[in-house]
Amino acid sequence: MEQFSTTYADNVTADIWVSKKTNKDVIILHGWTGGYNDWEPLAEVLSNDFNIYIWKARAYYTKTATISQLASDIAFNIEKFNLNKPSLVGHSM
Repeated sequence: MEQFSTTYADNVTADIWVSKKTNKDVIILHGWTGGYNDWEPLAEVLSNDFNIYIWKARAYYTKTATISQLASDIAFNIEKFNLNKPSLVGHSM
């Protein structure tokens, strides 16, 4: 997976890992108690058939995050990477 950085409107910068091999996009979102690396085994398997986008949620950088901010981050990255109807995969407790 290739690593990128993105900076949101409020100057929070996040690391994003991307694997592009097809024209089908999947965004993988980690939960409140987990991390992006929890999903690496699944991302590796899915990357055979899908483009994978996975990033550290802003709480890694700011210690706090609202659902609204996380949703805005998803929308920002969809636009940044020009994704067309991506599937979302995630889990949280």
